[in-house]
Amino acid sequence: MRKLKSNFVVVEGADGAGKTALLTNLKSKLEELGYTVVVGREPGGTIWSELIRDAVLYAPSEDKPSNKCVLTGMFLSRFNLYEKRIAPALSEDKVFLCDRFVASSFAYQVYGKDPIYYDMFDSLNHFGQFSRYQSIVLDVTYAESIKRRGKGRDLLFEDDMEIQNSSEDKFNNLREGVKDFYKSTQHGTYILIDTTTKSLDEVNDLALDSLFKQVD
Repeated sequence: MRKLKSNFVVVEGADGAGKTALLTNLKSKLEELGYTVVVGREPGGTIWSELIRDAVLYAPSEDKPSNKCVLTGMFLSRFNLYEKRIAPALSEDKVFLCDRFVASSFAYQVYGKDPIYYDMFDSLNHFGQFSRYQSIVLDVTYAESIKRRGKGRDLLFEDDMEIQNSSEDKFNNLREGVKDFYKSTQHGTYILIDTTTKSLDEVNDLALDSLFKQVD
């Protein structure tokens, strides 16, 4: 069996970048190689974490949480997912594939905002004591994302966070936020794949190869 760099794998990227398709393929390929694979998503992944997700994303208009509340809530959800599902899976030598993780909180609630959020983020991230993970960052242009998600039609966004970040400027700010997180942190290693013009097979091959240690 080829040796993975880490059994904890995170897939990041904007909506329409191809995260869902890639996670499905990685699970299948890794299982073919003999690994036991568990898949989770953020925010969510446990009963309690899903409740936090719903509270943040679908809050009534008269009771929208502040950015500070959202950032805290995302980490509370993350802590629970890590304690209840990720850490146990890793302790049993399983592979955990996570749809989004810390970089998404940085991009959505921290990047380009008041410096106080950077300090808050660093404290919460440090407090989590997460295992090192290998990340696959899928990048896509706004135009291609719209095409893939809406096929040229006006989009009906599912939750408040998507509505708030649906413009091209905000979409691109999120793209840069994710990339900036990985450029500025030494937590784990990553590969950046531009999926705008690559086929699914090309993306799948690049992503899978990035997870394994080089063999001399």
